[in-house]
Amino acid sequence: MANPHFANLGDVWNHLLLTEVIEGLRPECYVETHAGSASYRLVGDVERGLGAEMFLSASSDAEPLRSSPYRRHVLASARGAEPSYPGFAAAGDVAAWPRVPICLLRHGPSQRRGPASHTGTPGAAASCS
Repeated sequence: MANPHFANLGDVWNHLLLTEVIEGLRPECYVETHAGSASYRLVGDVERGLGAEMFLSASSDAEPLRSSPYRRHVLASARGAEPSYPGFAAAGDVAAWPRVPICLLRHGPSQRRGPASHTGTPGAAASCS
């Protein structure tokens, strides 16, 4: 497992904030130095799956969280046929990100080290020039 803390509340808030910052700044590129998996199967334990569920529940009553692109992305994944949590490697599906080149540097024991493109292909270098 590339990120043992996936979908915990801290992970969710971290990705929400980073997504909003990138949406607002629209940098020429973004380099993620600790990209994990693109998707994690949602589990109902206290640390992980419940963080995503707590975020979805709490944000349903609060603007601007309710209409955030990140919330829509998490909601679609969590309510899909196979409930999952989108890892940050899947963030390219959020808002303006398709227009922002993303360079993902993979980590974790089950993944090859080195650069990956925003498609999550291990070993495929992404250009941020």
